[in-house]
Amino acid sequence: FIDRSGLKLAAYCVMSNHYHALVRGNGAALTRCFHEVDRLWAVEFNDRRGGRGHVFQGPFLSFRQPTAGWTVRTSLYIHMNPVPKLARRPEDHAASSCAAYLDAARGVEGLEPGLVLSFLDADRRKAVEAYRELLKARAALKPSGRDLPEEDLLRSAAAEELAAAATGLVGALTVTEAEARRLAAYFGRRLLGLPVAGMARPLGFGSGPLLSSQLSRMKARAVRERGYKALIARAEEILGGAPLT
Repeated sequence: FIDRSGLKLAAYCVMSNHYHALVRGNGAALTRCFHEVDRLWAVEFNDRRGGRGHVFQGPFLSFRQPTAGWTVRTSLYIHMNPVPKLARRPEDHAASSCAAYLDAARGVEGLEPGLVLSFLDADRRKAVEAYRELLKARAALKPSGRDLPEEDLLRSAAAEELAAAATGLVGALTVTEAEARRLAAYFGRRLLGLPVAGMARPLGFGSGPLLSSQLSRMKARAVRERGYKALIARAEEILGGAPLT
């Protein structure tokens, strides 16, 4: 389906009641492809077990990855998903592309790890080692005891990383800490599609309505003031290339 849809598969992981896939392609092709994947998977699953109706825990969801840094972050999240419940190490989970990332001999037909690894280094061997180290870092930070829907976990992790990256804006743009947090929230909402309510706490705004009103004022100000619009664009450029560790 991915080949026929003109998409490129960069990473995947199949869990017990859902799956993740990182693909490159346009939104319309993405929707068509995974609607069909979900439909046929449900038909086969129900045929085997004599069931009927929906199989997956929720509808198909997608999140845009606007930069190289966020693309690598998402790939790491996908590969860490089965740890520790289904596998001790991410590469041990058979229904995952992680092993193919770390060992070319374990490649999977149709999978293109280079779509992610090339962001780390032009040299494939160095890129693999860098990815291995990033996996180790994620393993050390992986939260435990959290039972949230997978999309909430992904959004929460992105918001927390965004909050950490926002501190770099203070010196880079000579802005206050509060303005840096507002700029980070604007980036998170506009380019990452993060929910305002989910960003409010990590970015220190207390409540979603408060942050929402500030983002609305920022948007209006960017229309009025060319300099402020340029500041937002510069903040997005810096946050888009934020360090991966």
